[in-house]
Amino acid sequence: MSACSTNQATEPVSGSPSPVNFSLDVAPILNNRCIKCHGGTQPSGSLDLSSYTAIMAGGKTGTVINPGNSDKSLLVSMVTSGKMPKSGAKLTPDQIKILSDWVDTGAQDN
Repeated sequence: MSACSTNQATEPVSGSPSPVNFSLDVAPILNNRCIKCHGGTQPSGSLDLSSYTAIMAGGKTGTVINPGNSDKSLLVSMVTSGKMPKSGAKLTPDQIKILSDWVDTGAQDN
C-alpha cells in the first residue's frame, strides 16, 4: 500500500458524523452560549442545559434530544434555524456540527 492509500483509510467516511465527546466538545458550547438562559434555578422553558442528565430530561415542550437523529432533535433544530440563542451571537457552523454529530452518534454521556 502507498502512503496515500493508508492515509485515506484512516480518514472518516465522507458524510459520517465525527466522534464527539460530551464533556470536551458539547458541554463547553452549551456552557458558553446557552446556560445564561437555560440554567440556574428557573431555566427558560424549564429546559436546563447545565448537565447531561438535565438535557436528556428535556423541558416544558418535552425532549430536545433524539439520540441518533439530529434532524428530529429540537435542540439542533433551534440552533440550526437561528432561533436560539435568542440573545448574543448565533452558534457557528462548527458548533452546530459538533452538536449535530454528538446527537447523530447517539448523544452519549462521555
